[in-house]
Amino acid sequence: MKPAEKTPLSAIKLKEVLVRAGIPYDAYQVITGDGPRLGKVLIHHSDVKKITFTGSPEVGKLIKSQVGLKKVTLELGSNSAIYIDKSVHSKLKTIAKQLVVGAFSYNGQVCISTQRIYVHKGIKKEFVKYFKEETELLKYGDPNDDNTDLTGVIDEESQKRLLDWIKEAVNEGGTLITGGKQKENGLEPTILTNVSPDSNVSRKEVFGPVVIVNSVNNSSEALSAMNDSDYGLNAGLFTYHLPLALKFAHDLEVGQVLINDIPTLRFDHMPYGGLKSSGYGYEGVKYAMREMVNMKFISMNYQF
Repeated sequence: MKPAEKTPLSAIKLKEVLVRAGIPYDAYQVITGDGPRLGKVLIHHSDVKKITFTGSPEVGKLIKSQVGLKKVTLELGSNSAIYIDKSVHSKLKTIAKQLVVGAFSYNGQVCISTQRIYVHKGIKKEFVKYFKEETELLKYGDPNDDNTDLTGVIDEESQKRLLDWIKEAVNEGGTLITGGKQKENGLEPTILTNVSPDSNVSRKEVFGPVVIVNSVNNSSEALSAMNDSDYGLNAGLFTYHLPLALKFAHDLEVGQVLINDIPTLRFDHMPYGGLKSSGYGYEGVKYAMREMVNMKFISMNYQF
């Protein structure tokens, strides 16, 4: 295990817990340090038979180009999208509460954080009203305080990037609904609407407390907008129409489709993996174990 340079403590703590639980001391090894230098060693070392990486598409593609015949699993992020159909008009307030969780949990620093919301034009105004109200109830503060909902982002560089992307979206015609300002070492939870599909907050992975809400004329337009992405990890929709739900389930270019739930939903026992620049291979306990073993067929002729 080579944790990210900026977040090594959880991996070290996991090592301590596993040893106390009885796992052989060397069965789970933690190596901290510089990614580019250690990555080369781990990728090319003869004792390493399988590599699983979570991070950026750029690094993931570099790893895949260097591993040769070794097995590899790549989880490379997303800009998860969801469509809210007009058939669920009576549930908009409930959906708004769910999407606040989906967009702003862990300050949006989750690869399946809800980043793009597409709403039928007939219900967009009402949804944005509820979504704004629920978002502005969030409390910023110390992560050790149980009442805290949001806190600082990973580093100053990320904070500056997020503020720059928000400013860019507004300059390109987007509307700032709430947030958009620096808050200590983090950022106010931010909602943007009428955002250009070419803006960074729409096209790339935000990895911060920023979400866009755009209106669409119909479900076909929503499906097209959701698939207009280099990523394909999780996506979802809220609808009461089963044929529409099944159409999205089949036609969305993602690894997981969540129907009547947020795309930030994940269970450890479900297959979890992305298409396009979101990754290669599958996680989830059973599926990860399959990726980490070699299948062997054995035949015995008892009549010999």
